[in-house]
Amino acid sequence: MSVTDSLRTIGGAIRSPTIGRWLRIVGPAWIVMLADVDAPSVITAGQGGTVSGYALLLPLFALVPISFSCRR
Repeated sequence: MSVTDSLRTIGGAIRSPTIGRWLRIVGPAWIVMLADVDAPSVITAGQGGTVSGYALLLPLFALVPISFSCRR
């Protein structure tokens, strides 16, 4: 398989309705997520999880519906 054949295969996959739809929906979110995640934020989240353990899971699950209902 040559490079041009590989590029045609990738191009055909990107033009596929399911992948294209996935990229339109998830693409911007991934860009924002990757722009926001850096080493200090990962270290802070890890330390917070280590300190609090599973104690914050219930409040987190309680806040998820509230955060989705405020989105307009």
